[in-house]
Amino acid sequence: MRTLQTSLFGEITYSTEEIYVFEEGIPGFSNLKEFIFLKVEDSPFTVMHAVAEDTYFFLIDPFERYGKYEFSLNQSAREKLGAEKREDILCYAIVVLREPLMDSTANLSAPIIINRETRRGLQFILEQSPYSVRTPLFRVEKTAEQEAEKR
Repeated sequence: MRTLQTSLFGEITYSTEEIYVFEEGIPGFSNLKEFIFLKVEDSPFTVMHAVAEDTYFFLIDPFERYGKYEFSLNQSAREKLGAEKREDILCYAIVVLREPLMDSTANLSAPIIINRETRRGLQFILEQSPYSVRTPLFRVEKTAEQEAEKR
């Protein structure tokens, strides 16, 4: 077992079997290759935490949050992940938490893809994506009264 001191969770213990390897890193953090995934209790968030330093990303499941989200992995990505079975693949969107929280966004055009079997991961950049890097995390539905107040 190994330990990691984090600013978010304090000291955590993990095993080498929990590490996911991102051979190419992720854009902007190409020096970070190994990550562990930590579920945030009582929330929709998972944290992807670097093993080498105290760098982390909040993630959500885009399929749960945005019902009509879809894309296809190309052959190159499937090979990098060692993906043979769909059920071994997990997909996340990186979340940017903002103040106020209602302004938080998710990057749907570059999902994090991991293979639970091979423990490999990558950030998959969607070519000609209909999705935004700043998709609102919370949809604010305005009532008719609020719309009338604006007039």
